[in-house]
Amino acid sequence: MKRIEILANAVIIAVGIIVGGNTGFAWYYRLFPRPIPGPYKPDQRIGDTADLRLAQARRTLLLMIASQCHFCTESMGFYQRLAKVSRERHVALVGVAAEDVRANDSYLRSNGVIVDRVVSALANGLKPAGTPTLVLVRADGRVVNSWRGRLSPEREREVVRALSAD
Repeated sequence: MKRIEILANAVIIAVGIIVGGNTGFAWYYRLFPRPIPGPYKPDQRIGDTADLRLAQARRTLLLMIASQCHFCTESMGFYQRLAKVSRERHVALVGVAAEDVRANDSYLRSNGVIVDRVVSALANGLKPAGTPTLVLVRADGRVVNSWRGRLSPEREREVVRALSAD
């Protein structure tokens, strides 16, 4: 009987420590949140300001992709048109690699998508919430709009219209 009582007390103490520790960590991170570094945060809203070290023009479109992403591959026809429209409208198109930069640059070129440059997501503190992701920003870092996933034809037209708007 004594052993069962000791075992029960030990289990109660262990559960109390685990629950207390988890609660303590949750409150600590609520009181002292760690910012997500880099120019784009997945929860960033239109109108937020981003630290845009990647901006190259009055407006920059970040194209966050990965070669293993089947939505990225399925969207290559749109990205080819988007690259052409970006050049015509003087919008910098920057490829953001979720993987190796050279592999990503080769992936884009082999699919006929010419970007101004390809940068590493990790090296630039970018954390795309998913691929593909498009983020349109102004030179001052203000996020104009963002699109995630494979886009419907209507959403593709929305992206093209956004490149035209000032």
